[in-house]
Amino acid sequence: MRREISISKLQKILVILHIAQWVAIFLLLVNRILLQFEYIQQNVFNQPGFLLLFILIIIAYNSYINWKDFKEFIWWKEQSHMYKDAYENIKILNRDLRSQRHDFLNHIQILYSLVELEEYEEVGKYLHTLYGDIGKLNKHIKTAHPAINALLQAKSYDAQKRDVDYQVIIQTKLEELTVSPWELCRCLGNLIDNGLEAATEVQGLKQLTVTISEDLINYDFLISNTGVPSDFTSWEDWLEAGYTTKNKKGHGMGLYIVKRILDECQGKIEIHSSEERTIATIRIPKLAKE
Repeated sequence: MRREISISKLQKILVILHIAQWVAIFLLLVNRILLQFEYIQQNVFNQPGFLLLFILIIIAYNSYINWKDFKEFIWWKEQSHMYKDAYENIKILNRDLRSQRHDFLNHIQILYSLVELEEYEEVGKYLHTLYGDIGKLNKHIKTAHPAINALLQAKSYDAQKRDVDYQVIIQTKLEELTVSPWELCRCLGNLIDNGLEAATEVQGLKQLTVTISEDLINYDFLISNTGVPSDFTSWEDWLEAGYTTKNKKGHGMGLYIVKRILDECQGKIEIHSSEERTIATIRIPKLAKE
């Protein structure tokens, strides 16, 4: 997880450095003016070598500050994408919850009418369909992080559109994560998207399973899907920036971003192939206890 920076301390340092920079420039200008009007004699501060060195130091300092600002800008831009994705997933989850509660009265009325008509077999079929629909929504809401719950639910809709059998098995609430839920959502989202795409291209059974578990020191996230990429033997290359097997603009950064996030929290990723199935495993250490 990215370490928090003391903003007040950083601001003080930057202010001091900028003041020192402008004071030095002001003194050099004053020295030059006094020399021009012959109030002082030629000195080292007016030598071309000293002035060139001073200018190079100023340029190097400002370049360093600009580079740090650029890196921070890129980081905040990525964070905004994570928040946006998580927000969209939560909106989908909330919309589905509101829709189901809004339709609840209609379901009761339909069931009541079927009972009045003594259509008990139809009642059973209707309840079976209704229970399955509600179960798909509720079975994913098990972790302590709404953003992760929303992501898992949103991906179930993607799986339904692709006609992929989507299952989620959660055996932990993820209460001791060392990575932010937003960054974990980005990791899981990329891997699930890749798994759904691979499963969609399979002839026959299309399946994807997400398993979240834990042991004494780690959290394990396993994404297993039918379908094996043709270039699986070089899966380590998938983690390099820009690598892609797809002829589509925008691909090639997903797994690289996953690896970078995991490196920051000392996590690991491995991808294995077993017969007609691809299995991606993420391992993230738990929060260290005192």
